[in-house]
Amino acid sequence: MYTNARKSLIVESSGFLLNHFPVPQFKLQQGEVIGLNIGAGAHFFQLEKEIVHRLTGEIKCSGVHLHQRMAYAEPLLERWYHRMFLSQKIKNYWLEQTGSKLHKQHPVLSALQIEADLPIERLNWSQRKWLSLFAHFEQTTTVIFNLQGLGPRAADQTMLKVRDFVDCGKAAFLIDSFDDQAQNCDRFYSLEMFQQPSFKREPALSLVS
Repeated sequence: MYTNARKSLIVESSGFLLNHFPVPQFKLQQGEVIGLNIGAGAHFFQLEKEIVHRLTGEIKCSGVHLHQRMAYAEPLLERWYHRMFLSQKIKNYWLEQTGSKLHKQHPVLSALQIEADLPIERLNWSQRKWLSLFAHFEQTTTVIFNLQGLGPRAADQTMLKVRDFVDCGKAAFLIDSFDDQAQNCDRFYSLEMFQQPSFKREPALSLVS
């Protein structure tokens, strides 16, 4: 747990309407991870995109007050020419994302149990999620992420890895479609229409090895 008494405020919201969805008031400080349940369904990715645009400042919103930069850890999907011809190596992805070389002793390699020369196509879905998270935490203090495509066990493991960063003074904003990670967040919010009943995450189908 991050114990610095002087936690920097990263973002705060007085609440706002988004495509007729009421987003509640929230705040995020250094050393915290907070979650927002926007519900499962076809609307998820579009609504997530709109929220991310406001949290990163790409779209100005009077209900959102951004005090520090936030970055979205997008899914790690290879470009078409890498998928068609030659899969990108992890060390090249890291250099492209962070601007720094991935040395053999870097903690991301031991945490993911991978080697820098391994092609991305050989990573399972959770390893891709974790690699994206590590790369973004390398660049910035606060990361926005989701748990889409992960089963219950992989989602819990992902939250533990995020918590490791948060406990060292970073911060994270989870946008989820369920409420089963509420106990792993410092604060957890839901859009009003999804506060009842409670949702439960279904196991992923062959996405996590």
